[in-house]
Amino acid sequence: MLYAGYRTGLAFWRGNPDADPGSFERGEPFVGVPRRASEIILDDASSFFLNSLDMPDLLVPSKEYRCRPRHYAYSEYSGELPERSFVRIADQLCVPTPEMCFALAARTVQSEELMELGNELCGIYSRQAIPGQGDIVQRKGPLETPDSIKMLLSRCEGRGVVRAQFALEYVIPGSASPMETSLMLLLCLPVRRGGYGLPLPEFNARIDFHGRSRAVARRGFARCDLFWSEANLDVEYNGRSYHEGELEYANDSDRIEALKMEGIEVITLARSHVLHRQPFEVKARQIHQVLGKRWRTPARKQLEKRDALRRILL
Repeated sequence: MLYAGYRTGLAFWRGNPDADPGSFERGEPFVGVPRRASEIILDDASSFFLNSLDMPDLLVPSKEYRCRPRHYAYSEYSGELPERSFVRIADQLCVPTPEMCFALAARTVQSEELMELGNELCGIYSRQAIPGQGDIVQRKGPLETPDSIKMLLSRCEGRGVVRAQFALEYVIPGSASPMETSLMLLLCLPVRRGGYGLPLPEFNARIDFHGRSRAVARRGFARCDLFWSEANLDVEYNGRSYHEGELEYANDSDRIEALKMEGIEVITLARSHVLHRQPFEVKARQIHQVLGKRWRTPARKQLEKRDALRRILL
């Protein structure tokens, strides 16, 4: 039996965006792992999937299991794997569950990238299985929840657990796009990490329309990209990928007008606001004011941290 690492596991879940992790047979950790290349026997389904990837990564219990076929990368997990943390997707191949992908990724990736991954797994979008192959894919629902990831982490041991637990503090259910995730992290990460230290919002909160606002919006409700209920503040991202064309613009304007009629303060960010620090600073200051948070003029060192965070997230 081969056990995929987190990159190969992510490729599977991203390539099957509507797959239900609970519908797969659970694989017992590290049973029948081959020690030699000649012992690697793949069924057609496993072979097809692994051959579609540039360099599949496999998880092994120790260096003695590195069979060294040139087209595989290996990583070791010397501790005890949590039970039910792998699912069998073919006769001879198991992949980590989405929450186990998060835990394994924490061993190698930096915290901000881990936060992006967590919000993807708990959101309703998937990045492409192979980078550079187009836009995101919308999912019907999340693959996991922050609570399920937290429970899995409590059963993990060794490298990366502390980093994963910290990153999970900035994972919120319901993100609908990578830019919504990035916008939340830019605004809410601690100041020492290049963020603005704002409280966490709710992703895509539902606001019901009534009477005149319903007539203006021509719909019964709207979703707010980032919503702070304590201040009735909706921060909207209008990116080119999601808001193109005159009809879409008109519909969005009616929606925003209806939200204002319901007492919601709306701050809209265009793509140019997010991609460039100076216009983003202006918008961030407006958000601070609505939330009743004190705005502190950043020193040069703080601006450098913000620029560094933007390079990671954007």
